Amino acid sequence: MRTTIASLVALGLILSACASEEAESPDTSTTTEPTTTTSTTTTSTLPQTTTTIDTRETSAINGLPVDDPVLLDRRVLAVKIDNHPRANPQSGIDQADMVIELRVEGITR
Repeated sequence: MRTTIASLVALGLILSACASEEAESPDTSTTTEPTTTTSTTTTSTLPQTTTTIDTRETSAINGLPVDDPVLLDRRVLAVKIDNHPRANPQSGIDQADMVIELRVEGITR
C-alpha cells in the first residue's frame, strides 16, 4: 500500500516537471481609446447667516438674559422641598432658576 502511494506521488512529480514549457508571449499591443472632456459650471448661492448678539444683562445664577435688570439686585431665595413619597406634590419647581437635588437617608431631597 505504501509503495502504491509513493509511486503515485513520484509519478505526479515527474508529470508536472515534464509539462509543456511553452510560454505564451504577453500581449504587448497598446490600444488608446478616445477621451472626451465635458465642462460644467454650477453656480450656487449659500444661505446668508446672521448672528444676533443679545445685549441684555445675564443672571449670575443661571446665565440666562434678564429682561428687567432690577431682578438682578434681588436676594437669592432658597427653599428645601421634601421628596418623601407621603409628602404633598411639589409645585413651582418648574419656575425655579436652579434646582439642586441632595441624597439624604438613601432618598433624594
